[in-house]
Amino acid sequence: PTPSQTQSERALITVRMPAGATLYVDDRKSASNEAVRTFSTPAVPVGREFAYLMKAEMIRDGRPETLTQKVAFRAGERITVDFTNGR
Repeated sequence: PTPSQTQSERALITVRMPAGATLYVDDRKSASNEAVRTFSTPAVPVGREFAYLMKAEMIRDGRPETLTQKVAFRAGERITVDFTNGR
């Protein structure tokens, strides 16, 4: 069969976080507190780019810190986001 515009696939996103950090994906709090969190997106149409806004809240050197990153992805991709080094 030939590919059609209606095909869709999930993307796999791995997020590396400092221990105890809180992750928000499009303002939704992640239930996990693991240092490495992997999740798959809903199925998205092939050939289009999508993005999540990811926010990590953590304590670094005794002070609260928030890092935000726009994470672009396409169907079938594997993406790694690393919040462990700060900016």
